Amino acid sequence: MKKILIFYGSYGGGHLSAAKSICNELEQTYGKDVEVQMVDCIEYINKYLNKVSTEAYKELAKKAPWAWKQVYKQSKNGALSHISTATNKLMSVKLNSLLQEFKPDLIISTHPFSTQMCAILKKRDKIKCKLATILTDYHIHPQWLVLYEYVDYFFVSNNQMKTDMITEGVEENKIFVTGIPVSSKFSEKFEDKKIYEDFDLNPEKPVLLFFAGGEFGLGRNTTYMVLKALIRLFKDLQVVAISGKNKKMNKKFNELVEMTNSSNRVKIIEYTNKVPELMHISFGVITKPGGLTITESLVSHLPILVINPIPGQEEENAEFLVENGVAVWLKKGDSIARTLKNLSKNIEKLKRMKQNAERLAKPKATANICKLLVNEFDDFIKVPNKIIVSVLIKYKDKYLFIKQNKKDGAYDDCVHLVGGSLEDDETLETAIKREVLEEVNLELETLVPFDFDSDILEYKGRETQLIFLRYTAEVNDISSIKTGSDAEEIIWLSKEEIQSQKHNLPSIRFLKKLNLI
Repeated sequence: MKKILIFYGSYGGGHLSAAKSICNELEQTYGKDVEVQMVDCIEYINKYLNKVSTEAYKELAKKAPWAWKQVYKQSKNGALSHISTATNKLMSVKLNSLLQEFKPDLIISTHPFSTQMCAILKKRDKIKCKLATILTDYHIHPQWLVLYEYVDYFFVSNNQMKTDMITEGVEENKIFVTGIPVSSKFSEKFEDKKIYEDFDLNPEKPVLLFFAGGEFGLGRNTTYMVLKALIRLFKDLQVVAISGKNKKMNKKFNELVEMTNSSNRVKIIEYTNKVPELMHISFGVITKPGGLTITESLVSHLPILVINPIPGQEEENAEFLVENGVAVWLKKGDSIARTLKNLSKNIEKLKRMKQNAERLAKPKATANICKLLVNEFDDFIKVPNKIIVSVLIKYKDKYLFIKQNKKDGAYDDCVHLVGGSLEDDETLETAIKREVLEEVNLELETLVPFDFDSDILEYKGRETQLIFLRYTAEVNDISSIKTGSDAEEIIWLSKEEIQSQKHNLPSIRFLKKLNLI
């Protein structure tokens, strides 16, 4: 078993989110072969320092953005860059105690501080393991590149970053343009009707997603005026405004909705874990350009209206989006009403913005990063086994197939037998009965073992040997049948109709043995 340590920092939400996405992918896809631990590097070194530095970041970003801009610039090349590096040298000593105890085979860092500290330890020959760093914005900052010669992998969001890093001296073969990791939920298929119902929205009217709060409350007046303009100008538009941790903004928004009597078309949400679902039904997003939110927007192919960027990295993110035709940047002094009206009228521009977002999107970033890193282990099991149980169910002269609603399956764009993965401590028959109940709500009494088959292919980002164990069954009552879990559609097919459908190769071999094709 390989040990993987993931470092992140508490500054902003993108570093932590990227770390979580990587951690979840490693545990779900490679769980039996890896031990993964996530650590807030600053919190580990000094909880008080973490609290002070994190609060300082928040206060500067919120109350004195001009000062934060100077800090950001100074941390690039000025005196602060030397202070940061010197501080990290001191803090790396304490971090080393964790590394010596855990003894990782691989370190993944989503924050420049932890990257620097680990690089310092590699330089001092304190650790020997591989070091990978994931940059969580759309423009490089020199702090990411301190002691770059001791970093083995850099994962970046776009080709320009790779070009800039090569110019700075980083070896090209260390840089991978994978995109920024996001939750696997963005790769799922959703039921539109349920999303509209959950948020009390009208499926006949367009939805705009508005990230209005955030931790810092930067540009509160602009944010408020944007919502006010949306309510006044677009009577048929539905707005979902997420105020986040900003309680003052939430209060002002709710008062505005009450005053304008617009609660039927404006939904104010303090927090939701259903951002992927909301982006799925939205035609666009208004947000400050944090690395995480804009990555999620790109993966969802959404045009972006940028507001209130924190000076420094977020302004550079905004520039990247505008240069690539994905976003319009509402700057200080711009007319909010004119900007919104002009954008809403320019259907062709919105269409191009959506196409450009799709072009820039890298939805498989998380899986690709993990696959590349795990496959670098020389003694790692390259082709693990995955057991799939399935059953062909017959009712009268028809056979049951389903269309799946997941995007990360082994075979896309075809009909499937009912079935799924064998879980730990399950017998084969128990697994099939569970899958049938979960997917189509049928209870099977008798199962007939038929055959087994196998296939080697990429499954959830990793080359895997799938072992198929096949059964047949007949039912006399289908009154309870309905779609569930992974089933999007239930399809009953006669022998003649089976031949007209698209099947995956293992299913074709199975159906041929049954003389059904």
